Amino acid sequence: MTGPAPAELFDRLFRAGRAPADPYPLYERLRSHGPIMRVAEGTWLTTAYDLSAHVLKHTAFGTDVEQAGRSRGGAGWREHPALRTLAGMLLTANPPRHARLRGLLGAHFLRLPIDRARESVRKHVTELREHLLEVGEVDFIPEFAEQLPRRVIADFIGIPEADRLRFRDRTLAFNAVFERDLSPGQLADADAAAEEIDAYVRGLVASARTRPRGDLISTLAEVGDARELPVDEVVRLVFQVYNASYQTVLGVLGNGLSALLTHPGQYDALRSDAGLLSGAVAEMLRWDPPVQTTGRHALAPLRVGSAEVSPGELVVTVLAAANRDPRRYPEPHRFDVRRSGPRALSFGFGIHYCLGAALATVQGEEAFGQLTSAGLRIEAVAPPRRHPGSNMRSVESLRIAISEGRS
Repeated sequence: MTGPAPAELFDRLFRAGRAPADPYPLYERLRSHGPIMRVAEGTWLTTAYDLSAHVLKHTAFGTDVEQAGRSRGGAGWREHPALRTLAGMLLTANPPRHARLRGLLGAHFLRLPIDRARESVRKHVTELREHLLEVGEVDFIPEFAEQLPRRVIADFIGIPEADRLRFRDRTLAFNAVFERDLSPGQLADADAAAEEIDAYVRGLVASARTRPRGDLISTLAEVGDARELPVDEVVRLVFQVYNASYQTVLGVLGNGLSALLTHPGQYDALRSDAGLLSGAVAEMLRWDPPVQTTGRHALAPLRVGSAEVSPGELVVTVLAAANRDPRRYPEPHRFDVRRSGPRALSFGFGIHYCLGAALATVQGEEAFGQLTSAGLRIEAVAPPRRHPGSNMRSVESLRIAISEGRS
């Protein structure tokens, strides 16, 4: 086979500071090497939908926190607050700890009827849309895509209004740990962010114990006391819920509007038929997901496709490539708001399926429901500028002109 080897392609995709603006051609080159391949010592990669789903749901896969820490911070990784935080989060937890922590969060999510959540989201969307219309020409990302999830998830968790921007900024600094090639400078910034977030959330938990407010922090403080849950666990649960919810919605709003504006036929189809909305948001998540990859370590020897994976080895599932697997999706590279087919892997699969998927989907549906109403017209006035990260994929700037009165 000619062309770059899988290891070289993997390096091009995930080397710090070198993330391509459009990774999808490189994913297809990887796919040409087969459904699963070795890309480094102890590291496998799959672009296939079925193999990715298999890895994500199989009980013989989980997280080896020692391996994950060493890959980012070397032998002394536990000296880094950001990596200790990452190692203690729900997303890196294996059974039975995972079930215990997810159960604590699930109890609060189940208390939030989705219809009531939708009403709250709709109110925020209407306010933000009116702001865009007042300005006329605006950068959609800071003025809408960042604002909506910050408001919604901060209300849900219980972060005071005055602290929300700083909490968002510290979260973004921490998120460098999710990249597959972390520079020393990024790690230092993530460490500082982790320490600040930890101290801040501890303060909110202490306050909620004396003055509960019915939010997530209050619930976890109450449940944590009853079940003797360490405050470290409460802090990490709160942070993960915020982080995952904010980053996912920011990504789907920016990536989704960018997709609509570069596919005017699809944009017009959605404007003319509101019944396409739910499927359109699902297609945005499939076509350009906010999280491009996730990985699992083998906890026992097992076979994945043609690969014999040894304990401790990592299998990287390229969710963005699995979502374009031609064996699952006809014409997979075509953005089609009328598409039907299997559920994309953008929210994960198995026990780590995103707990906030429903709330994130509601935000996407309410946002695009109002942004694609028949009386509204949005046009791009400059090409979108992408966030430089390779694993957390989002739009950093998207200048638009928005107006009412034209069908």
